[in-house]
Parts: sequence; structure tokens; C-alpha cells
Amino acid sequence: MEQPFEILHKQLDSSTSPEEIRQIISKLTQLSQTDSESEDLWLLLGHAHRKLQDWKEALNSYTEALRINPDSAARGAYEQVMEILNFFNKDLFNQ
Repeated sequence: MEQPFEILHKQLDSSTSPEEIRQIISKLTQLSQTDSESEDLWLLLGHAHRKLQDWKEALNSYTEALRINPDSAARGAYEQVMEILNFFNKDLFNQ
């Protein structure tokens, strides 16, 4: 039987609207209250925040997954977000 966050993972993969993604984030956040040691849940929550370009919360979620399992796939996701953030040329926004 699929876990609730596995179902949410499928929903997140097919979600395109920010509102749908926010609803998934809300459900995952509720699940994290009772299953805070689930690496998969934190990884998925990071992916959801990343889809909304909420970089801070994505990094926080990936960090939590890494706390649970230092070998988590969250390491690669964390590094990708950092690459995105380091790529931004802030000088372009100050012209």
C-alpha cells in the first residue's frame, strides 16, 4: 500500500499550478508533524518548495533530509539549488 507522501509525490509530479503545489506543501507539512524522521517526506517537501522557487524552504527541507540520512538524494538536490542561487547575477538586478 502506498504511503501518503508517495501519493503526494505523484500529485506533485503532475501539478502545474502554484495553488496545487501549495496544497501539497500543506499536506506534507501536516505529515511532518507525525513523521518527522522520514527522509522521503523531507526530500519531497524540498522538491515542492523548489517547484515554487522558494529556495530557502527547499534548502531547509533538503537539510532536514540530510540530517536523517547523510547519503540522501537530497544532497544532489541541495547542491543543484545552490548552483541556481550562485548563478544569479545580482548586478543585473541593480541597473
